Amino acid sequence: CGSCTMEQDRNPYAVTQGASRQRLLRLINQERCGSSKIADLLRVSENTVQDDLRALEKAGLVKSSAEGYVPAFAIFTLDDQRHLQPLIERVSRSYAHAVEQAMGLVQAAYDDCGLAERGFSFSDMAYILVGAYILDYGGLDFLARSGLLTPTRSMPGGRYVFVGYEGQLFNLRGNWMFGHNYQFGPFVFSGHGELPAEGGRKAFPDHAYRWWAEGRPEEEGEQLMKEAGHILTALCRGARTLQALRQRTGQSADRIQEHLQRLEELAYVESKDGTWRSWCPVVVPEDKACIRKMVEEVWERLLEQVVNHHWKELAERYAKTAPARNGVDIREAFNPLHHAFFEDALRQLMEEAKLPYPPLRPDGARYAIWVEQQGTEKASAGA
Repeated sequence: CGSCTMEQDRNPYAVTQGASRQRLLRLINQERCGSSKIADLLRVSENTVQDDLRALEKAGLVKSSAEGYVPAFAIFTLDDQRHLQPLIERVSRSYAHAVEQAMGLVQAAYDDCGLAERGFSFSDMAYILVGAYILDYGGLDFLARSGLLTPTRSMPGGRYVFVGYEGQLFNLRGNWMFGHNYQFGPFVFSGHGELPAEGGRKAFPDHAYRWWAEGRPEEEGEQLMKEAGHILTALCRGARTLQALRQRTGQSADRIQEHLQRLEELAYVESKDGTWRSWCPVVVPEDKACIRKMVEEVWERLLEQVVNHHWKELAERYAKTAPARNGVDIREAFNPLHHAFFEDALRQLMEEAKLPYPPLRPDGARYAIWVEQQGTEKASAGA
């Protein structure tokens, strides 16, 4: 949870790839071991173990003590997951119930933002407001300010909280918890919901990440995204012709057509009768105050009715897990557990038709897309 570098020697996903390092992490998650004992138990050379430990230490993913090495992040074993599952089920039901009771506040925020006048129904916006703004980003922010959760921490490769799950008890790729967002100039491009069965999303910002992975200069990619943001903002209050887009954005016709072709392929816009309209909601600066107020009101209820009510049991159950034995603070562990709570709550709300599913996208996954206009040119990242 957060943002990490693409540099392979400090990227936690790259550093933990490979069977040997995962076997090592699994072993030291269960017991503190020195390099020689790790080599004996894994039946590999001590030089190999030391190379792996150096790589993991460089990325900030293991730490050593007099008793040996341990993971520096939470790795939940299968036993841990089974031990926590009853609590996850109870808390997620409580999250879902509290959100259902607060849907009037969500509807009021939608009305206050005037999104209907921009052509986006409450059904278009409900998943974004509930799944992303309330349960995910709003929850991380509110719980962090309440002193209960670590949203990110400084790591050699960025600011993030990293977590591992042993085995396949949780189908992470099928979960409704994945929010990807990145700021390009004054525009934050976001996607939230499922991941495709394979690869990244055919949406922004994932599409821009692929440009960088392919070697396109970051400055060029940022300029393209800023231009796309201006086009989507110009379309957010109604359909426009190519000539109208030229006047609104100051971009050349060829440049606009290049963007529109890409945006149409990614199902952000559609053309009809010589005009273009957007399928991508734009949250403008004046919207954010009412959304923020609504999120605070919902989370005041969730804190009182759910989190505080279950915190003692959470602490007791967590104390019996491998991450707790390895010294991972409960506030850091609450980050992935909160994700598990709200993901299951979202699933319940959608299955019970209390919340619309996000749309089916061209890559076969269901997730919401939107752009938030910041009113500032400073760039930042998040995921």
